[in-house]
Amino acid sequence: MHHCAVKFPDVAGTVIHLLMDFLSNSSAASALDVIVFVREILETNPKLHDTVLERLFDNFSQIQSLRVCSCALWIFGEYVCVCVCVCVVYMCLVYVCFGRDDGVWV
Repeated sequence: MHHCAVKFPDVAGTVIHLLMDFLSNSSAASALDVIVFVREILETNPKLHDTVLERLFDNFSQIQSLRVCSCALWIFGEYVCVCVCVCVVYMCLVYVCFGRDDGVWV
């Protein structure tokens, strides 16, 4: 699927959403492969930024691997200036990850 999505960017949007279901996989190796693929698709297909980042946020709480989680946070940090919603999502994730979920960010 990875080679197909890279070779044919038109199908990347469909393939990546299917693969992102594996981010919560208990196998860290397969989940890491998926998050690396997500990063590559985001770098090569700017028109998919909004939908992929939204889906990544939806799946973030189910990620079980620390390496996958850190890569997902890097992705959010890298694309934080792409749109305002990514900035808000990123800040929410950082605050929740550090145990501060009271809604007060100042």
